[in-house]
Amino acid sequence: MKTLSIDEFRRIVVANQISRVAIVADGSGFVVHAECRDGPCILGSPTGGTEISRFPNRQKALVLLQELGVDGVADLAEHVPLSAPDSYDEWFRKKVQGAIDGLEDGTNETISEEEWNQIVAAKKVYRDAL
Repeated sequence: MKTLSIDEFRRIVVANQISRVAIVADGSGFVVHAECRDGPCILGSPTGGTEISRFPNRQKALVLLQELGVDGVADLAEHVPLSAPDSYDEWFRKKVQGAIDGLEDGTNETISEEEWNQIVAAKKVYRDAL
């Protein structure tokens, strides 16, 4: 998959050489994938190179795409890591370590088995009432 700088991406949008653009969940952020005339491509960093532009949320990616003149963006909501397995592994380990750190420093709330059973029972009652 070819990585395009923002300027390169803008040029192919203006030249109408993109058939499809999607905002895709990737690890802890979102990336922009496109079907270009020359095959699949991904939006890179503003400076070029192989670094991929990652957005903290879909909205920030959408705003940039609109500024670049892209109409109609597919929003692929499934959270599928599309980058190298190492980057997903790194993201996953950070999430797990963050949860462990939160338990140790008290910022993550712990729930006893009894409390959890009460929550599950309340949700079941709610679902059954629907």
